[in-house]
Amino acid sequence: MGCKKIGVNLFDELFYKNCYYPPFFTMVKSFKRSILPFLANEMFVYECISITNYDMKSVQSKDEKEVLRDIGILSNSRMISSNLISDIKSSIENNYLILLSVDHQLKIFPHYYLIYGFDDFYQVCNVIDEDGTRCFASEVSYSDLVSYYQSYVENLHTYTGHPTYIEYYTDSNIPNEDAIEELYMNKYQRIYANNVMRHSHEIYKSVNTLSDIHDHYQKLICNETLLGKEQGLIQFSLARICAYKISQRYAFIKVFGLQKDLIDVLDEIINHWSIIYAVFIKYVCSKQYHFKSLFNSANRILDIINLEKQYNDMFFPFATKLEREALK
Repeated sequence: MGCKKIGVNLFDELFYKNCYYPPFFTMVKSFKRSILPFLANEMFVYECISITNYDMKSVQSKDEKEVLRDIGILSNSRMISSNLISDIKSSIENNYLILLSVDHQLKIFPHYYLIYGFDDFYQVCNVIDEDGTRCFASEVSYSDLVSYYQSYVENLHTYTGHPTYIEYYTDSNIPNEDAIEELYMNKYQRIYANNVMRHSHEIYKSVNTLSDIHDHYQKLICNETLLGKEQGLIQFSLARICAYKISQRYAFIKVFGLQKDLIDVLDEIINHWSIIYAVFIKYVCSKQYHFKSLFNSANRILDIINLEKQYNDMFFPFATKLEREALK
């Protein structure tokens, strides 16, 4: 019987974007690499998919695997593991951390574990998990892990199309930047600013998309029957937008520090979205349709549009200045 754990460094500062990133960033930090390259690599823009489906997405300048290579983290991936527990043991014995796609608790919803250990005596794997608010270490039995994994493969893999088993390890020839992040701050500030300028069209278009979201959401609120029918999807959409805006704020502060004027605008935007979400959750939980309250909350999107324009008007000159300084 075997037993082994790899030391990990939890990423527990906040719930970044979605359930993929807390275990992914834990992997990066566990290899003593910086997460700044990932934070500087993406911009956040709004999407209006349908009258009941709104979202935010990240626009990335580099592929994730390329960013990983830049900081000395390499990977091997498999679409499907045919012998999960045996593969996990082999990876851990080689000091590889594993990011595994699972259907956590068989809810038919994609989830991710970072696996960093196993214990044959207790028949458990050591995993990093998250609950939507925090990242934490946990244990999952071999039998449950196999069930969660098989459910993902059978019910979700066709939809996602991504490798379900990724093992990570480090290239010792690439220096570790994590311990001396401050020395590289200017570099990532310039990368962030450059990415903003490169994706300026998408960023400005995103503000126009907010107008579509406002119009759709307002029409939806006026249709009590459709609102009730689609409440699960709307709740999920609003929750994702809140999570992405909070993540945008976190990324900005990590890269640039506390630029008060810009952060104040982001805080106002986050506050408006949080109130819109809270009003909708109250409707869902109470099952009481209060038209005026919902309608007024929808009008907060008009305030958000103005604030997003204000943020862009402030940030683009800031980014341009950084680019010019980099050329001197």
